[in-house]
Amino acid sequence: MLPHPRSGGARHGLTVLAILGCLALSACGVATSRGGSAEQIALDSIVKIVVGCSYPDLASPWQKRPMDQVSGSGAIIADHRILTNAHVVVYAVDIQVSRHGDPEMYAARVLSIDHERDLALLTVDDPAFFEHATPLELGPLPKLQSPVEVCGYPLGGKSLSVTEGVLSRIETDLYSHSFRENLLLQLDAPMNSGNSGGPVLSDGRLIGLAMQVLEEAENIGYCIPSPVIEQFFQDCEDGVISGPPSLGVLLQPMMSPALRQALHMSKGTSGGLVNWVLPGTPAEGALEVDDVILRIDGHDVANDLTVDLKPYGRLDCGYLVTRKQVGDSMAVTVWRDGKRREVQIGLENVPDLVPGPQHDDRPEYLICGGLVLAPFDIAYLFLFDEFPDNLASAAFAYNERTDDRRQAVVLVRVLPHPINKGYHELEDILLTEAMGERVRDFAHLKQLLDDPAGDWIDLRFDDHTRVMLPVSELQHANAEIMKRYNVHEAQVSLNARSEE
Repeated sequence: MLPHPRSGGARHGLTVLAILGCLALSACGVATSRGGSAEQIALDSIVKIVVGCSYPDLASPWQKRPMDQVSGSGAIIADHRILTNAHVVVYAVDIQVSRHGDPEMYAARVLSIDHERDLALLTVDDPAFFEHATPLELGPLPKLQSPVEVCGYPLGGKSLSVTEGVLSRIETDLYSHSFRENLLLQLDAPMNSGNSGGPVLSDGRLIGLAMQVLEEAENIGYCIPSPVIEQFFQDCEDGVISGPPSLGVLLQPMMSPALRQALHMSKGTSGGLVNWVLPGTPAEGALEVDDVILRIDGHDVANDLTVDLKPYGRLDCGYLVTRKQVGDSMAVTVWRDGKRREVQIGLENVPDLVPGPQHDDRPEYLICGGLVLAPFDIAYLFLFDEFPDNLASAAFAYNERTDDRRQAVVLVRVLPHPINKGYHELEDILLTEAMGERVRDFAHLKQLLDDPAGDWIDLRFDDHTRVMLPVSELQHANAEIMKRYNVHEAQVSLNARSEE
């Protein structure tokens, strides 16, 4: 469900999680759960979802890839709604749904979609679809080793599949669809392609939605737990999906006794060291570098950056932030200059320098003398079998915004034309300067190129490459390039001086 990779290279080791809707694995059969018979499950509320979708071509962002068809699963909940994964319906052009035992397909539409939590709500306008359905209800998370049932429509058959397993682990980890961390449930029940969005049940109640599996492992699957689903429902209430908030700091574990001693922390005190405060985030002005965060909302932060959060056990302290809503406040106790201080921080959702995949948004780009430039997000990395070192480093190692760099811009490719002779092989490098100025973001770049001063377009990139293009030839060249490469819309009109 991501763009096809560019040629060459081996698969990159960082991609360890695979979205269930993307895999073509062997299907699981119907099984009787250890927690109860299959008849006790509200099978009439399990939905098959078939989606016709058209993904953007990030290597040629002015066009889309050919239509594709994917399938997933969902669950009927209250108020004539269907709960599923966001990645099941991303870039959907047509959505058809059917219920267990009913061969009829019904047209569905998206009500709300939250790509960061990988959740979506659908509905069907034909009321006949929901007749005699028993809406599933959210339930509390069961204890570890509790039996669970995973319901859905994996590949390998047309009928409903119910597999059994146990709840193996509750933790925070990466969501493949958004590349954001949040609460996850790990199950040992078989989950395969097509299970995405299918309900995970315990005692007949919905405790999660199947989402992703661990590659190169057997029967290790993950689902979005009911607390995250509840947070999504709360986020939907005002009609605007804000996503989980961010705090805006980088924390370092404090397992080193020497580090704690150097910061004059008393014996038995623990916390996380603030070693970066991101500009423009809620933490700016409230927290400082070398603060030690001791407590968050009354929960002690351990030296390994975990908190004891009943009934889940020890979790990464970041979950105390992501479980809240944008606009909420957070009470933080810090150790600064040998004293405890109490601060209140309002929470917002602030994007990274390289944000997660920007699903459902039409890709931004501009073409300047055949150079195709676009904002860089993590989805771009999946053009490759092996991530380029410079792009992976920007996305994962140095993904911090600064006052003078708030968004990364990538040179996607060069469309050959006489104006760009000598630059045809350039691609996949990050723009650093334009017209002698540090490029803050994509909007700033468009501003710099819209009415360039001087006789040259002057661009510099992260590999120290410099590109110079004559302004006097630019307008004519752009028109030729758009015609030659069938670019119907360049998304930006450069007011460069025409050739005199």
